[in-house]
Amino acid sequence: MSSRTSSFLLRSGPAAGPSLPLTTVLELQTEVSTFGPHDILQFELRHISAILQALIGRIGPSLQAESLSVLLYDGAQHQLSLSAVTGLKASTPFPKESHSPGEHLSGRAFIKNEVIFSNNISSEAVADQKMVRFWESNLPSGIFRSAVFVPFSGSLELRGVFRAFNRLSGSKRVTLRGFSDEDISALKGISSLLISSLSLVWEKYRYGALNKIFSSLPSASDVGALCSAAAKAAAQVANSAAAIVYLIEPSDPDFLRLIGCWGLSRVYPGLSRFAANSSLAGRVALQQKALFIPDLTSAPGVANREVAIGEGFKSCAAVPIQGATLKGCLAVFTKDFRIFASQTEGILNNIGIFLGSLLQAKTEAVQTEKLTQLLEVVGHSLRRPLAAITSQISELIFLLGKRPGTEEELKILETLKKQKDLAARRSEELLFIERGLISVMGLNRVAISPFRLIFQVVNRLESFALQNKVRIQVNDSVQRLPEIRGDYAKLDLVFENLLENAVKYSWRNESVEIGSWWSDKEVRITISDKGLGIAESNYTKIFEAFSRSDILDTTRYIQGTGLGLQIVKTIIEAHHGRVWVTSTPFLGDPSRRAKLEGYATIFTVSLPRQ
Repeated sequence: MSSRTSSFLLRSGPAAGPSLPLTTVLELQTEVSTFGPHDILQFELRHISAILQALIGRIGPSLQAESLSVLLYDGAQHQLSLSAVTGLKASTPFPKESHSPGEHLSGRAFIKNEVIFSNNISSEAVADQKMVRFWESNLPSGIFRSAVFVPFSGSLELRGVFRAFNRLSGSKRVTLRGFSDEDISALKGISSLLISSLSLVWEKYRYGALNKIFSSLPSASDVGALCSAAAKAAAQVANSAAAIVYLIEPSDPDFLRLIGCWGLSRVYPGLSRFAANSSLAGRVALQQKALFIPDLTSAPGVANREVAIGEGFKSCAAVPIQGATLKGCLAVFTKDFRIFASQTEGILNNIGIFLGSLLQAKTEAVQTEKLTQLLEVVGHSLRRPLAAITSQISELIFLLGKRPGTEEELKILETLKKQKDLAARRSEELLFIERGLISVMGLNRVAISPFRLIFQVVNRLESFALQNKVRIQVNDSVQRLPEIRGDYAKLDLVFENLLENAVKYSWRNESVEIGSWWSDKEVRITISDKGLGIAESNYTKIFEAFSRSDILDTTRYIQGTGLGLQIVKTIIEAHHGRVWVTSTPFLGDPSRRAKLEGYATIFTVSLPRQ
């Protein structure tokens, strides 16, 4: 027995191997389109076997071999299984034959990725003697003399072995001299042609399996079920034995946790949680860069080497999972040493991206549900005592109506009324967050004219500005602003909040000015006012919930809960934009500056041009 690795040659002459007619070659390249269903969701492995059977039946007469067969590799079972065969006696049922990679001649050719041939196969110690007896009993010639085993690989990890038994002479009898170098070269070429023809249907099969897994998932599937389904899909697409999904723990970003898996033989306690910075999976998750390891047994940084050894894993492909607030790793494992095809790498990366989006949506849905419940409780809890306070205030007004109230009593009553109104507004804004802010990630992006948006907000707040004796001035540059893409209703809310604040904190008889600037990458809109300012130390704090200026106008009561700017910041960041504030004094009086009086305050909103 020896191995041959010569290239595919088509020669002529009495000593040459078989020659394929050109018409057969051309027909094979289009033959696959006539076999099997075209519905991707219904395509199954049995259709591939049928196509293989038809293809090798077509090429058999040209190759002058008594029997041709194809064994496909099943990564999940780590087995080579007979999928198509020609040349058996008419009464012989389809044989059940499988080999482990490395076992017997088919398995050895596969695992070594080398062509193996023998011209006296029955005497080979590594031959499967049970199968030798089967072929001797079921080949028309009644003998099993020579064999060639050609390993192959194609797209999406299509792998296997193409075999030819018994070289025939021109008179269709088995030649005792067996296969020549030219025969082996021809068989290698035919193997390549087969795989080229089969790749299309194999891709249909793999994409169909992927589609079936995800399309059959209920929308209410929990995160574990979703990740396990993704692991199964990734393993099947990559024709691999197992797959695992890890996520970095939000509460402890130094650790990875196993969220879902498929194909493991048992539960490994050490696999459920381990350090991220000292593992390959953690490196993929943290750096968001795919990693392909052809030899897992000697790779450094394998956190769970005992798992790889116990399961017999040899190679690994690990791709990142990423959402807005989560990171992780999807890894597939093989039981054979393998360099993954580039197309497989791309599909695994896409599964990682898709899974990241699904997990992010699932996480946000869970967080939204919990926050909704909390806000409902808080909002309604505030409403009950507010109703009681309102009742008591009405009672006090009724009692004071029976006699003249003192100045102190009237002041207390007025304070109570203001605080009640403030608490009521805070309650309403909490419930507003429940209705609006929570769903901010669900942006309905459309083309927007910033001028039209600003113009409508200004019209809506014009009477409010007049009541506060403040003018609103829109600069001409705003009318020339280019279009942006965003959620109209949410951006309307942003500028309403900013403009309302500017009016409230402006001094009387001053103007609120709306300006703009733009470049190829962004659009900036500014809203500036003159009046009460903001301390530089509070530039960031005011965008947090329930934060307000420490110094309020002593000449009038300014209502607010401190939620408006938090809403503004959340919406703008959801649009991948920024919002910031500057506040500088324009009065020279130090005492007034200490009270933050006489400040020009500018809020700037930057939105990307898309």
